[in-house]
Amino acid sequence: MKKLMPLKLFILLFPMYLSSQVAQVLGGGEMLPQLGSFDESFLNSLPANIRSDFLDGQNPDQPTITTIDPQTRISKLEASLGEAQRTLESIRSEINAELLRKPDLSIRRFGEQFFSSLQSTFLPISDPNFDGSYVVDVGDELTIQMIGPNRKFFRKFQINRDGTVDLPEIGKVNVAKRTLDDAERIIKAFVDDAYIGAKTTVSLTYLRDMSILMVGNITQPGLYTLQGGTSIIQAIFNAGGINDNGSYRSILHKRNGEIIEQIDLYNVIAFGDFAFNTPLRSGDSIVVQSKGAEVSIYAEALNNAIYELLPGETLGDVLKFSSFNESRFNTDFPFTLTRAENKVRKSQKIALSEAASFVPLHADSFQMNSIEPEFVTQIKVRVSGEVNVPGSYVLEKGAKLSDLLKLAGGYSDKAYPLGGVFLRESVRNLEMEIRDKAYYDLINYLSASPTFAVSPQPQGLIAFLSVLKEFQPSGRVSATFNMQDLKNDPEIDYYLENNDQIIIPIFKPQIYVFGEVINPGAITYSEGKSVDYYLQKTGGYSRLADNNRVVIIQPNGETISNSNEFFSLFKEKEYLMPGATIYVPKFIGKVDGIDFAATVSPIVSSLALSIASLNSINN
Repeated sequence: MKKLMPLKLFILLFPMYLSSQVAQVLGGGEMLPQLGSFDESFLNSLPANIRSDFLDGQNPDQPTITTIDPQTRISKLEASLGEAQRTLESIRSEINAELLRKPDLSIRRFGEQFFSSLQSTFLPISDPNFDGSYVVDVGDELTIQMIGPNRKFFRKFQINRDGTVDLPEIGKVNVAKRTLDDAERIIKAFVDDAYIGAKTTVSLTYLRDMSILMVGNITQPGLYTLQGGTSIIQAIFNAGGINDNGSYRSILHKRNGEIIEQIDLYNVIAFGDFAFNTPLRSGDSIVVQSKGAEVSIYAEALNNAIYELLPGETLGDVLKFSSFNESRFNTDFPFTLTRAENKVRKSQKIALSEAASFVPLHADSFQMNSIEPEFVTQIKVRVSGEVNVPGSYVLEKGAKLSDLLKLAGGYSDKAYPLGGVFLRESVRNLEMEIRDKAYYDLINYLSASPTFAVSPQPQGLIAFLSVLKEFQPSGRVSATFNMQDLKNDPEIDYYLENNDQIIIPIFKPQIYVFGEVINPGAITYSEGKSVDYYLQKTGGYSRLADNNRVVIIQPNGETISNSNEFFSLFKEKEYLMPGATIYVPKFIGKVDGIDFAATVSPIVSSLALSIASLNSINN
């Protein structure tokens, strides 16, 4: 984190430094020029992205440029669009907040959408491909194949009204109301008794028709002919679903005038409990009873709906269908009950501890302003490069760098832990904020400069602005990857954060030289050689180089520039290590007597560090 300090100081001090220069001008009795004092030829010479930022800084009261830059227009339109989107998002948030405070009269009954879509899975299956649990009955057709020593047959048999199939030369076998597996077992036993050594197979080839009476609060009541194996849900779907007065919690399955099962579809809709105790048979009736008492629930992250109550059910019973989970919510928030009582609307608080015993009344409404705790207990990090088990790891919060390296199986034989790269998202975001602030502060100052446009050497600063605008920080954190060092000094064993990335490069005996040199690239490492040695290997400085602002980045990410008192040691002695990067920045020059090269040195160092980080990752 130490490398961020110069950037923080820069962002704090640079505006004050510019203000002092402005004050000097005003103190001298001179008037600052109006924004937009650049001539058109100068503006046209700028890169498009920089030109638009300068034009955006013009004084709208005294425009001097008559040409309209298309890129500027696009930028302004994009800015307007962004502002409009932020406004819409703010309005949307206010609406959502208001909806949480007031009942939403448009909410639907819980379960209403279950039968409202054309889901093909509710339709009866045309082909008889049921498994062995299918219950065969009168009207089903079985295909039986028997191959014996002296006898064989292959025939289709329909189950008779008495529940039997009539096998030739064997007799009647009763299979009705048995599963397909049981029916096959019984038939095989009969055949084996009659023909020793015979082999028998049984398959279901035709499904019976069932006449099912659908009545009560159903959309299209009547007598329906359905295929065998049709479930109660499929039957209700074929009748158009349950109407507005129907119950989802009290559906009667009747046979011979008696109730054989009462079905609560809430268990199906909320929990997927699809099992029904008794399959449908021809002549059965399905009766959808009238709905009972209903209550409304409004709460963040719940299924906001109108819920039907069974007699004696409590608020706690209903909450389980709404996906409520007490561990997800701050339990200090009670429910607010709104109830019509004696023609007066009353409200009271229901604590969560009371929900299990509180019995609601019809038309009660419950609201809860809840908060889902964001107690992050796990983080996801990634380690790649020269470790034995690279990949993404899900770790408990509180895990350290050394924990991850152990899980990754340690280093390979080719690893270079000294050059390890530690990237952190939060650091990158901070660097981007600092970059943006530095860039626009420079633009605003230069837009007000009386001499910048006619300066004999403005192009160095313009080039730097271009680099700064496009600069993408890496978010690198200087870290130690030596396992023994981490063990000996817990303070350098960083706690990991979500989305951290660790890259362990392969060892390469090279020194990398970038920036304003004749031939940038990699130079073979020679022990004991100085910075000047590697600069000479690249052909030396280019004509645009600022040889007084050279930056060195050691393999572990530590940076030092020749404005530092220790830089001479690097220039003259053997402190460079394999994998180090030497960065030579472009000469920027001065405007109005301000040495911008010194002012933006922290940015240059950060830029050099990101270049070195990317080089380590890609190599």
